[in-house]
Amino acid sequence: VLPRGYHLRVLAAAVLLAAACHAHVLPRPRVLVARPRAVISGRAAAAPMPGGGVNLYRQFGITEDASYDEILAAYALMCTKAVGNKKELIKLEVAKDRILEDRLRQRVSGKMSGAVEGNWDRKERMRKLKPFSAANLPRFMQPYVLFPKKDKIFNVGVIYGLFAALGFALPPYITTLLTMGLGISTYMVYYNGIPSAKGDTGERRPAKLMPFGISIAINILCGGIGWGLGSGLGRVLSLNAELAGGVINLGTLFGFGFAALYGKAQEALI
Repeated sequence: VLPRGYHLRVLAAAVLLAAACHAHVLPRPRVLVARPRAVISGRAAAAPMPGGGVNLYRQFGITEDASYDEILAAYALMCTKAVGNKKELIKLEVAKDRILEDRLRQRVSGKMSGAVEGNWDRKERMRKLKPFSAANLPRFMQPYVLFPKKDKIFNVGVIYGLFAALGFALPPYITTLLTMGLGISTYMVYYNGIPSAKGDTGERRPAKLMPFGISIAINILCGGIGWGLGSGLGRVLSLNAELAGGVINLGTLFGFGFAALYGKAQEALI
């Protein structure tokens, strides 16, 4: 004879066992909750934006401890959604600068000193270790410099390397090669740094005079430096006319390629 209440206890145990199996075997749904701000020495690690107002972190869809790369990625995504809206693009750029200043202020003020080094601190530390970076350039040069990715360096190197080789093989066509190199470089400098919008139909907007003039100026500067180096090298080595022309072509194309990789004429296509 089973004791009274035995079946109820067995049923309750089965329900508890099923609940435990469900919790450990089946994947739990992810629930997005507000992340509590870490407290260091009794102070919040991420303070609200200075001056109050709109929470720019929330507007960008990032957290207050977002890394440097996450901030820039969110900014680029927002720019693609605002292509053609000049006022909105200006607001986004101002918001990005305010977020970066706020993150830098947190790090400098010591609010993040007790935490483990994160992506932001590692990014700042690596930036200081790299002497050739945009942040270490003079302020007047920073708006016109964009550091390229490895695949772009390879593509530009192949194109201008081929033009330089053709200059040695076909000296009569050096002028044509230089003209083509200048055209390609001007086009790349003009569009460098412009995020490509999804769903773009390929329609080209009218060229703007000021960025186009800046593109030409950057190419003339870099190409002129390359031409001077090539000419000087030809004189030092006492080369004949054809080889000297090839060396000058090589130096000038190197300048155009450098401009195509690092030159930037505008922030966004608006």
